[in-house]
Amino acid sequence: ELAERGLTVATVESARALTDEARSAIMTLLKKPQTVVQLSEVVRPELIGGFKLRTPTATLDATIAKKLNDLRAKKI
Repeated sequence: ELAERGLTVATVESARALTDEARSAIMTLLKKPQTVVQLSEVVRPELIGGFKLRTPTATLDATIAKKLNDLRAKKI
């Protein structure tokens, strides 16, 4: 497993290309002692805003599209 070898692989999807500041913040969030972070970036305009971060063990969906879908599901 990659984690056992000290490698964290993650994908971040966002509506626009990440700024250097955003990329650095995500790398800091993922960084653990004795690990290397490999980050893939995907631009998906349909997300509207925010980002979706995926690792082999978790997904964080902080996109505007998800929030709108959640509101639709609640019929608010």
